[in-house]
Amino acid sequence: MRSLALTLIVLLAGCDGADPVDGGAADAGPVMSDAGAADAGVDASVSMCREDLRSPVTGVVCSMATADCAAACSDATCAQACFAADANAACLQCWDINQIACWNRNGCQDEWNCAAECIQDNCPGFTVACIRDNCQAQDLAYADCFEPLREMCLQRTVSCLP
Repeated sequence: MRSLALTLIVLLAGCDGADPVDGGAADAGPVMSDAGAADAGVDASVSMCREDLRSPVTGVVCSMATADCAAACSDATCAQACFAADANAACLQCWDINQIACWNRNGCQDEWNCAAECIQDNCPGFTVACIRDNCQAQDLAYADCFEPLREMCLQRTVSCLP
């Protein structure tokens, strides 16, 4: 299972959660699973934590080399490594934001809200150690929620590529 702490550090550093990271870009539409099931939309249940909505990035931020690398991959771990190797740090951030937006739209919004709130409130330096020591339960709850959605949500990362 991928450690969520690094993803949360990248996305929460310098962000107060008030606005979507992409500046409020329009919804990119429903995600379809391989079985043809439509994305359920933003989780409508009431969260006990501050809402922190993330919209997918719609602009190309990654290089052609990253696109070629990802095209040769057969799983999410390989594709993520391609995005992480891109010289433009915004490429990996696009990967993370688009995955998170998809996971949240498919039922993980409450878990994200609580993980993001915990980190923003308790870890001003956004360090992995702080997250592990103060927000481990929220981090694990979010990871447990999104893990089954990883492969389906890979579709959201294509918009980052040329």
